[in-house]
Amino acid sequence: MFPVWKAFVCVLAAMAAFCATSSAATVLLVDVTDPSAVKITATTANAQASDSDFPQMVGVDLLHFFTSAVNMSVMYTRDSTLTPTGGGAYLNFESDNYSGSLVDLNLLDGGSLTAPQNFNTTARAFTGEAYLNLSSFASFLPAIGSYGNIITGVNTETNGTVIGQWQAVPEPQTWALLVGGALGLYFLRRRVSSQG
Repeated sequence: MFPVWKAFVCVLAAMAAFCATSSAATVLLVDVTDPSAVKITATTANAQASDSDFPQMVGVDLLHFFTSAVNMSVMYTRDSTLTPTGGGAYLNFESDNYSGSLVDLNLLDGGSLTAPQNFNTTARAFTGEAYLNLSSFASFLPAIGSYGNIITGVNTETNGTVIGQWQAVPEPQTWALLVGGALGLYFLRRRVSSQG
């Protein structure tokens, strides 16, 4: 039988490896725990490429975000402080077909015809966070651990510059519950073995 403490150590090692390998170019974290309030949060990572070719009105695409094609018109969110470097908040989102089908998520500000997006390798790619109601597309949301590239622009209005990656992560409380549960099992197992 595999000791519980070894399982716990393996889980911690896997979590450390996951964090170490995914933090280099990850500029947006996506919490899909609640489809009615999908939270997209900026990390402190710099953009991995410089680009200022496209205004905020075309925004950025999170490539291969949806697991299957979704036909989503432009939607609006008031709960957004997610901003690109040198721009205002992304207030709109829609599906996009840059990847060949409607599996990409486009974040944009359709009201900002000329507002700039100035991504630079010496500055954070984004700041803030956004909450999107994607409950109508819950079965198409990415699984935890999924990731993909983020490009500037949308569909045909892009040069394909990859400025970083997005990654689907569980909310912090989920990690706390997993670690707490593993510790509980460890101490329960230890108590049972010391009594027997």
